[in-house]
Amino acid sequence: MSNSAFEFDEIYVISDTHMGGGAGAQIFDAGKLLAQTIDLLAETSPRSRVALVINGDSVDFIAEPNPVYFDPTGAASRLERIMTDIAFKPVFDSLAKFISKKRRSLIFNLGNHDLELAIPDVREQLLSILTGGDETLRGRVHLVFDGEGVHCLVGSAQVLCLHGNEVDTWNICDYEELRLQARDLNLGQTRKAWVPNAGTKMVIDIMNGVKKKFPFVDLLKPEKEAVVPTLYALDPSVKSKLSGVFSIVGRLTKDSIRRFAGFLEGTAGEMEIVDAAGGQQALDRVLANAFSESPRKASAGMDESANLLLETERRFRNLEDPRDMLGSGSELETLGTGGAIVDWFRGRPKDEILREALEGLAEDKSFDLDHKDATFVEIDKLVGRQIDFTITGHTHQRRALQRPNGRYYYNSGTWVRLIRLIPDVLGDAEKFKRYFSAFEKGTMAALDNEPGMILRAPTVVAVRARGGEVEGALCEATLKSSGVVLQEVPNSKFVKR
Repeated sequence: MSNSAFEFDEIYVISDTHMGGGAGAQIFDAGKLLAQTIDLLAETSPRSRVALVINGDSVDFIAEPNPVYFDPTGAASRLERIMTDIAFKPVFDSLAKFISKKRRSLIFNLGNHDLELAIPDVREQLLSILTGGDETLRGRVHLVFDGEGVHCLVGSAQVLCLHGNEVDTWNICDYEELRLQARDLNLGQTRKAWVPNAGTKMVIDIMNGVKKKFPFVDLLKPEKEAVVPTLYALDPSVKSKLSGVFSIVGRLTKDSIRRFAGFLEGTAGEMEIVDAAGGQQALDRVLANAFSESPRKASAGMDESANLLLETERRFRNLEDPRDMLGSGSELETLGTGGAIVDWFRGRPKDEILREALEGLAEDKSFDLDHKDATFVEIDKLVGRQIDFTITGHTHQRRALQRPNGRYYYNSGTWVRLIRLIPDVLGDAEKFKRYFSAFEKGTMAALDNEPGMILRAPTVVAVRARGGEVEGALCEATLKSSGVVLQEVPNSKFVKR
């Protein structure tokens, strides 16, 4: 069945569960709650056609032990391990129960951490475990792994589910190469090793090593503004790893040009322009801005960090040389590129220095439902006005926005833990010191045990036909004494009449 032919009375969309990783390194810890939520949806509106869409990054292959960039031959066994892991098995058991109910459909969309699901034997592994080989149940599971997104009708409304990485140059996927990887595997041919995107390269080459010591890296938001200064304050020795992030700008800009040109084919390695030295320069500039003596200047530095890679893309589009932006500036002349920042740490508590560096986050809007982030802006350009409800994930930050054309946009957020450095913490030296201590311990348990540190916002996007209208809303799964309820998030409801 073509995904454009899907028709339902109600759809519920979740994304970014990131099931994967060994004990102690799992960022998803809501298995029981998600399983109960799925059970609730299995029973809701029994006479209606109801779909559950898992909108990308359902599992996380690159979070598994000993990951590789892309693992077409080993992913089936990795998937079986994930689906039988005690932390995740309740979710898959509930998905199996969900499709056992009449008038229920389960749809998987592809993200950027679960690309191997598109490989034929991995698809079969997923279907086999969920359906037990029952052909009737197989007909209720739909796999949309070609990059087209999940397009369906709910009442009179057109709904489109995209993961969100379609507009993220770090994590964009070359679906043609993905298809060729699957084809050659079926043919018994050996295809060249594939690095799907710069984001995957960064995670495996750099961030997985950092996460072994500081597992909170995946949880702290916003990423660009908070993670780099926090990691450096905790352990200046990670600087060499972090500079590698900026060295990957070469791969990033290559994918950027190919995306803007409308295709992703090309010769690996072309347009790689930022080497290790350039990456070191870029990181020095970010750190110098973040750890300047003025908190107000630190706030401005956060903006520069957030826009550094976007500026690289802009220069490529204008046929300028991005290396020009990596020259020394006044910030580096003040703090230097090596030991000067470390010297500044001497004699002052690290937690207080970091708190000052992050004070600009007190004005952060990235957790606001109506914040028009880069994903919203770019998706709005991509999606036509005939789509009434556009739903993404990927950023881990939920959204409910009206598009400029009068249609509606949702981001379903995430089911993994999050850390938000709220003004109340940034403005209180003692509270921040406790947070810093939890960071230093380097375990998920330490984070979980610090009151108020972990933010959980397990979100479902609901789009439901109600008479002649179609209602959309964000709903948060909450466990009550009577069981799980889906509570509508204030200011998230939109109605197509």
